[in-house]
Amino acid sequence: MIMCDMDANGIMSETMHNRTLGEIVKAYQKLIKRLHLSDITTKKYILDNECSAEFKQAIIDNGMQYKLVPTGQHRCNIAEKAIQTWKVHAVGVFLGISHKCPLSIWDLMLPHIDMQVNLLRQANAAPKVSA
Repeated sequence: MIMCDMDANGIMSETMHNRTLGEIVKAYQKLIKRLHLSDITTKKYILDNECSAEFKQAIIDNGMQYKLVPTGQHRCNIAEKAIQTWKVHAVGVFLGISHKCPLSIWDLMLPHIDMQVNLLRQANAAPKVSA
């Protein structure tokens, strides 16, 4: 799961075993916990129409609001661009590692990929300040 915070212009990722509802909500809760540990509070989520009622309820249970993007209007969802940016960077990282590196440790590289991609992005709060 990929989450984008617009104020900090940060992209975070969390692994899921599969795309079942329980795994999606569990990954979401882990990302929310990471935001709260960094003293980042979110008020509103922008979601696509593929979200389940249970996921929407998890957002409400955390005291937040959500907004749905109109059908077929993916360009309105800023998270789509963040997902694309993160994927391109992750593919570049995985292509650059040695062929002797075991594939079973790919999930251990995700925090490092998150850090790298966020260091390369400008902050929205102070765009003239370098990372």
